[in-house]
Amino acid sequence: MKKVAAYLLMGTLIVTSMGNTMISQAAKSGIKLNAVTKSAIVGKTIILKATVTKKKSEKVGKVKWTVSRRGYVAIKTSNKGKTAKVTLKKKGMVVVSARVKVGKKNFSSKCKIKIGAKSNSTNEPTITQTPEVAETQNPQATVAPTPDSTVIPSVTVTPTVEGTKVPTIETTKQPTQSQAPDITQSPQVTQAPQTNDTNAVVLEKDDFEYSESEGGVEITKCIYKGDAIKIKVPDKLDGKKVIGIGKNAFLDCKDLVGIVLPQEISKIGNSAFAGCAALNMIVLPEKITEIEASTFSGCTALTKVVIPAGVKRIGTAAFSECSSLSEITLPEGIVNLESSVFSKCIALKSVTIPKEIQYISSGLFENCEALECVILPDGIVKIDNSAFAECKALKKIIMPDSLEEIGQEAFSGAGLECVDLPQKVKVIGESAFGGCEQLTTVLLKEQVTEIGETAFAFCSALQEICLPDSVKMLGNGVFTGCKALTSAKLSEQLTVIPNACFWECTSLDNVVIPENVAKIEAWAFSGCLNLKHLKAAEGIKEIEELAFFDCSKEMTIEAPQGSYIAEYAVQAGINIMTK
Repeated sequence: MKKVAAYLLMGTLIVTSMGNTMISQAAKSGIKLNAVTKSAIVGKTIILKATVTKKKSEKVGKVKWTVSRRGYVAIKTSNKGKTAKVTLKKKGMVVVSARVKVGKKNFSSKCKIKIGAKSNSTNEPTITQTPEVAETQNPQATVAPTPDSTVIPSVTVTPTVEGTKVPTIETTKQPTQSQAPDITQSPQVTQAPQTNDTNAVVLEKDDFEYSESEGGVEITKCIYKGDAIKIKVPDKLDGKKVIGIGKNAFLDCKDLVGIVLPQEISKIGNSAFAGCAALNMIVLPEKITEIEASTFSGCTALTKVVIPAGVKRIGTAAFSECSSLSEITLPEGIVNLESSVFSKCIALKSVTIPKEIQYISSGLFENCEALECVILPDGIVKIDNSAFAECKALKKIIMPDSLEEIGQEAFSGAGLECVDLPQKVKVIGESAFGGCEQLTTVLLKEQVTEIGETAFAFCSALQEICLPDSVKMLGNGVFTGCKALTSAKLSEQLTVIPNACFWECTSLDNVVIPENVAKIEAWAFSGCLNLKHLKAAEGIKEIEELAFFDCSKEMTIEAPQGSYIAEYAVQAGINIMTK
């Protein structure tokens, strides 16, 4: 699961099963799926098949399917429920469970599915053949990607069952993403003008469509039909200065390697060079103050960019999917980096955020797999949704003291090993650190009041957590699947232990429930196989079904004599120690 979505899981656990741990080795009864993990993008379909085993004398019920998060998948069954067609609808992480009754016992099997963002490539137009190059069929155009919509996980306690011509500039073979040139061999983008490039062919007015604009003309489309791979746009057309490059003007010129632009240009439009897969050399004029949305999106050969000093804003997805871009220098004057600017720049290793930036926007560095170092200035107040999601190489990040909020899936699936939150952070969003499998240490300060659903779900290396007493609310599934978690100190202000809070925290062995807690919701401690001791006060008035399902048989609840939880323990067959 944008990624996932990375990605992450268990806003609510709705697996109504008795688990694989209930399968008797002697009886060999149970259910097993054909996969325990799957990954695919939105719109795809996954087929899950359930195999049910039983004794001769046992009756088998119909296989029933449930999903952990409503709205993320659609399920259609066949073959008496044994086959499920799972259609992926929304970026994120879900668990699909199959359950069946064999004889008098219930069994279940689960598959964890990571749902990535949908590719836009299916909407690409076809470039028609250029008449002057009769023997060559132009390739399919690649539409400049638009940023993925921010996925806001929906959590519920209710289970769900169920043909325009585009200029061709040919002579060299187009590099693919996997063939992206090495930075040591490729020309680099620099601020210094290269107007004397002897290899660049100077184009003429007949090579462009253009329109008059205040102070000069703006190129709206390149219709050059020659075979040059490096070109120069003239300073003037019809005696008027070229001051702008319009929207889509050079869209999908896939063989264009280099272009020199007039220094009078002050505007470059949306997707102007998007999909120029071979482009590795371009000089950005010094008069540019904004880089619009998707301007260089999909320029997979571009290795380095130096942004002109006057640039104040970089638009949405401006450099997204520039898969060879390994470094970027951002001038201090930038005040706005919009969403997904560098998403899927899989070679980008380091970046320094300008000091005027206050918000790290959604998806800004999402899926930047090689990103190792990010320097955030003091003044940042929010890291937005999926900003660093799936940044696998990002082991550590120093967060500024000014930071107040961490958005949904901000670091989901990242390679973080330690998180030390600044003093001012109050809100940790849903799945903010979900799926950070290398995360061992989390340090929370006294200002944190809210930790969202699945915020630390599937942080499988996390060993302990200490919630400051400022925390008033925990979301569902907040520590789901933290299998290494042995110790959890809870906030004294909590009134509810939420649904699936510690589900399958298989190493958790001791918990003290704060005195103000009045309710323990369903599945809260389900699957805590090593939970030996739970201490609770008499304030608990409600314990939902399956709150302690599949816990250790050695578990003892310590509670006041005559309290609600003491009576619950007796009825549930749990060891009780009264005081």
